[in-house]
Amino acid sequence: MKLIGLPRNCVAAPAGTLAQRERAVSALRLARIGSRLIVVAAVVGLVGWAAVYEARSAFLQSLLLSRWAATMTFVPAAGQGLEIRFPKDGPYDRRLGYVALPDFIGSLRARSFAFESQAVVSPELGRFMQYGYPPYREKDQAGLTLYDRNGTTLHTARYPGAIYSNFEEIPPLVVNTLLAIEDRHLLDEQDVHRDPAVDWQRLLRAAAQRVAGRIDQRLRGGGASTMATQIEKFRHSPQGRTDSVSEKLRQMVSAALIAYLGGPETLEARRRILLTYLNATTLASRPGFGEIIGIGDALAVWFGTDLADANRVLKAHAATPAALARKAEVYRQVLSLLLAERRPAYYLRSNHSALDKLTDTYIDRLAEAHVIDTSLRDAAHSARLTMLPEAPARPCCDDNKATDALRTQLLDMLGVPSWYDLDRLDLTGYATIDLPAQKRVSDILSQLNNSSFVEAHHLVGRHLLHTARDLDVKYSVVVYERNADGDRVRVHADSLNEPFDINSGAKLILGSTAKLRTLVTYLNIVTALHNRHVDTPKTDLLAQARGGDPLSAWATTRRERSDPIRLNDPGAWYRSGARC
Repeated sequence: MKLIGLPRNCVAAPAGTLAQRERAVSALRLARIGSRLIVVAAVVGLVGWAAVYEARSAFLQSLLLSRWAATMTFVPAAGQGLEIRFPKDGPYDRRLGYVALPDFIGSLRARSFAFESQAVVSPELGRFMQYGYPPYREKDQAGLTLYDRNGTTLHTARYPGAIYSNFEEIPPLVVNTLLAIEDRHLLDEQDVHRDPAVDWQRLLRAAAQRVAGRIDQRLRGGGASTMATQIEKFRHSPQGRTDSVSEKLRQMVSAALIAYLGGPETLEARRRILLTYLNATTLASRPGFGEIIGIGDALAVWFGTDLADANRVLKAHAATPAALARKAEVYRQVLSLLLAERRPAYYLRSNHSALDKLTDTYIDRLAEAHVIDTSLRDAAHSARLTMLPEAPARPCCDDNKATDALRTQLLDMLGVPSWYDLDRLDLTGYATIDLPAQKRVSDILSQLNNSSFVEAHHLVGRHLLHTARDLDVKYSVVVYERNADGDRVRVHADSLNEPFDINSGAKLILGSTAKLRTLVTYLNIVTALHNRHVDTPKTDLLAQARGGDPLSAWATTRRERSDPIRLNDPGAWYRSGARC
């Protein structure tokens, strides 16, 4: 018989007692595990409930994001803002010239322009701009604006040309239609903190479909973009596309911050999103017009419908069959444009029949959702889309030749390829032109080919005009006003009723006598410049020539040379490189 040794201080217990003790220990362990599971389940349930509540109410993120957005500020400050960052890409940023700002600045600096003020961003905004698109209230409409010396408008270009200025201008029928297509809950007034950048239900469904699509391509579904993220996409994403998950996240975060710029409550921001979506959605392009942006311009370019007329028709009650037919026609046009945003070039340029079928499908769906009534549904089915064969013609030029000259000068200064691109820049310029004087001179020049006018003003006679042969003559006038800081162009006009500018675009073929007179005139000018600057220190010459005429600038550079030109030797001046 073998005895098993027991540890010291241990007393052997009966077998029944040990079994009871083990059962008690097991029960205690089970109780502990059960209590832990209950706690975990309670925590998971609480977290799940909080997540669902937060997803529906967006209360917590509204507080956090609004505080974060409030730190992203910028203020104009004198001089150049050294910490400013410029966008790298994006259709909106390219069209308005923001991407090209560094090049513009360098070109203007080379022409002696200086910074008066520039935006200074907060540290938080500067850090965020490394990863996302800066949150600020963007312009729905922009373009080149030029003013004369008194602040009178010389030239205004606005793109897009027709927009909704505020939410109240949009017909309720258009609002309800867009909400039914894109986001039915966007304007729910009870969700005061709603984040318009994320629709969690659509996002989770799209994520599940994306995973399933890796197994079977037929299981892939649509995306989870909201109107807010779509605006970020076709404004700031490269080429207006979402090409990666990181780009989608960038769009969502940027759109959310813009929504919370005004604080935790977002109803007003959500109305602004719907307004911006209608004004900023891209709808293909057409020869003779270019890129088409917004519902207003698209109605005019594709269907020949004026936005103001469309608003009036869609807001009014159709009391007669003719009024109902017109309302249905305009409604079908608007609906087709809202649907064409998904594939603008395909639907609007390549496959009109596909757009017709898609529009008919949505007309039935909108009637089932009680967005439109049955009478408008039937009339909209009967209406057909009739697209214009080509874009409406635009005026080729301004009546004001001074404006043409200014725009041409801006093309050269900024390195912009065409007036099309120049007019779409978010740019304001102030010129030295005097518009009243410009108009008076232009009016007189336009009448110099009128025989009765020239005779009435005693302009016919010896060494004057001969009405029989001088009525086809073209006249041009440039008037300078001398000031203490240099000469300023006040009038730049001609009588040629064509885009060509005689004063800045013409080349004259001079006879021998005219060449000699021109040479003598230039020599006299150079002599005067020499007498004026001969005792001026070299360090002051560039400062005096800044903003002056080309000859003064030329004389300044020649004055800086170590071998001065002898003015009593005209040939030396000519051989130095100057030409008449």
